[in-house]
Amino acid sequence: MTMKQYSVEEIRKMADMSDWARVDAMRDEDIDLSDIPLPTEEMWVHAVRPNAYALA
Repeated sequence: MTMKQYSVEEIRKMADMSDWARVDAMRDEDIDLSDIPLPTEEMWVHAVRPNAYALA
């Protein structure tokens, strides 16, 4: 599998094509999360909390 690279201009065009009004109107119940695995204990063992102050 190869990864496609996009220019900044291409990414901006993609963002403009999004139906943000539909996304804003969605409720939590409308979002399909069925393809996202539930976190396991093993996942949490390796979790890292980012330094919030470094992100500011």
